[in-house]
Amino acid sequence: MWRLVWKDMMVQRGPVIALVAFVIYLASAGMPTFLVFLFGMLMAVTGVVLRAISRDEENETLALLATLPVSRKEIVMARYVGTVFVMLVSILFSYIVMTIAKGGFIPIGSLFNSIGVPVVIILSLAAVLFPIYYWLGYDAMRYVMTGLIFLAAFLALLTALPMTQLFFRWLEGIGFNLILGIAVLISIVLYFVSMRISMRVLDFTDL
Repeated sequence: MWRLVWKDMMVQRGPVIALVAFVIYLASAGMPTFLVFLFGMLMAVTGVVLRAISRDEENETLALLATLPVSRKEIVMARYVGTVFVMLVSILFSYIVMTIAKGGFIPIGSLFNSIGVPVVIILSLAAVLFPIYYWLGYDAMRYVMTGLIFLAAFLALLTALPMTQLFFRWLEGIGFNLILGIAVLISIVLYFVSMRISMRVLDFTDL
């Protein structure tokens, strides 16, 4: 399984180099910690994982792997584990860059707030997109992803409404860290459930 994970990393050197330069630029430009983690993590996952899927689709790698002495369960696990690995590496790298840029360590509370939202976004998106990819193919996954991007843009516009601002104040009164922690736990559970679904789907998919 780990060879499959490493395969995706090795064929995506270009996006990795671009990610390194992008995070360093954001940190040196004085961007807020939250935005550095958000853009860095999202760019890492989309640039490495999704491009790896696109390349696998072009080369029909999934069908080739199915003919090798590798179980379909391992193929799916490699994709999910690889996504988490890329996310964790991007967190570590962004943290190191921000620590150097700010000249000191980031407090644990601020760090959790900075990485919590991107973690929820990435795990939730992957939990939705990966089963679609294994069931309906890359094109269907791409269409759904485009729809989710437009949905995210629409939700971002809603944040300017007075009712939305009242809702945010209500969340702050309850405790943002508590809500974020619950959201992270839910996204992790959904991610594992999604992996099990993808395993079952690929078992019954004709490659």
